[in-house]
Amino acid sequence: MKILHVSGAKGWRGGEQQLMNLYHVLNKLDIEQFLFCRHHSALHDYCIINKISCYTFKNTFPASLFAAIQLIKICWRKAFDLIHLHDSNAHTIGYVSFLFNLNVPMIVSRKVAFKIKHSFFTQRKYNAACIKKIICVSDAVKNIVSASIKESSRLIVVHEGIPSINRSATSSFSLPENIQLHHYRYFVGYIAALTTEKDHDTFLQTSKLLI
Repeated sequence: MKILHVSGAKGWRGGEQQLMNLYHVLNKLDIEQFLFCRHHSALHDYCIINKISCYTFKNTFPASLFAAIQLIKICWRKAFDLIHLHDSNAHTIGYVSFLFNLNVPMIVSRKVAFKIKHSFFTQRKYNAACIKKIICVSDAVKNIVSASIKESSRLIVVHEGIPSINRSATSSFSLPENIQLHHYRYFVGYIAALTTEKDHDTFLQTSKLLI
């Protein structure tokens, strides 16, 4: 099987980490994979450092159109069995390439709990025949997406995770000692981007109740 992962992200957040987690797991199964991402993005840099097969597109306007044309050319050279669209920008690139008659099955990863826009283009993008499955990160995301999907059978839930840690390879760095809080017994913390949808207020209120 040959898979092309498409990412439209510029930086590196949870979605890009999950993409690479998936890549490394599939790599162990001897599945042939390639990436298609923004030129000079964090993901592009990661691919260069780790010697991962990667195609890139530039941020020229309109990026989705030029990237879609480039995607079609890549698919002419490589007979991909599946294209995995990892974010909204990637989804747009995949859909535009479908409008130009690219006939490769696609799946979409949906990680955000935003309502899908009611615009004609967006609704068509989510219900396009090329999209075989929409992978939702949670039941809550699936419920939101389902309001805009005509065929509910396309929606599946796959919860994200992290690779198991090799204890012998863990860092000797100690956060409590580093910030001089070693006399406290319990710590509550989490890792998330400083964005509204992460709902940091709830975390702070919960921490206050627990500590």
